[in-house]
Amino acid sequence: MAEALYPAEVEVRLWKALEDTKVGMLGVASETPRLQPMTAFCDPKGNLIWFFASRGADLTHLIGDGAAGVFSVVSEDHEMHACLTGDLTTRFDRDVIDRYWNSTVSAWYPKGKDDPDLVLLAFRPDHAEVWISKRGPVKFGWEVAKSKLTGTRPEWGQHARLHLH
Repeated sequence: MAEALYPAEVEVRLWKALEDTKVGMLGVASETPRLQPMTAFCDPKGNLIWFFASRGADLTHLIGDGAAGVFSVVSEDHEMHACLTGDLTTRFDRDVIDRYWNSTVSAWYPKGKDDPDLVLLAFRPDHAEVWISKRGPVKFGWEVAKSKLTGTRPEWGQHARLHLH
């Protein structure tokens, strides 16, 4: 059995994975959620994840004056899967734009930081479901074979539910 992780440790690992991975699926939580790939810019101290978006985008319209949001991410090493929920709002904050602006973001906004179509999405997660596993393909195969031979469930890793603040 895997060694238990403390929620604070899982939260640190979650923020690290979010910062390293950057891309996940963002959307509005609803009966028929519509998620789309977005690049995340993390502010763990402020408990915020920022996204550059277009004012005319479907997601921006769905958010309106604010909505329940969901962000799903898989770490680059595939050792962490997470689904975060929280408040999702649209904002325009020049300091945030300046902090995260880069050549990739600029490709989407030909008029630069003052592009009238540019808006920020601010996601403040309050809960996260996190699955952590250090399993490669060999370990996966071993766990499946072992479960078939012993009649036990495979050891897949750890699961944590976090309240983020």
